[in-house]
Amino acid sequence: MFNLMKRCELKPNDVTYNSMIDACVRCNNMKSAWALLSEMKNFNIIPDNFTYSTLIKGIKAENQSQSGITNK
Repeated sequence: MFNLMKRCELKPNDVTYNSMIDACVRCNNMKSAWALLSEMKNFNIIPDNFTYSTLIKGIKAENQSQSGITNK
């Protein structure tokens, strides 16, 4: 849907990017989350507290999975 939105020349905003970053984090796809952050900045959309909080959540989950720690 995000790519379709861009093809239809609808400009994504901060909410769009934050939602997509959150979806990437929830799917354990940090590479895509970082790419979206870069794209967001390239479009002069300023990341906000939600953006950074979501990325930190993803970093934390990634570190826990690498160290074998699980949340219960």
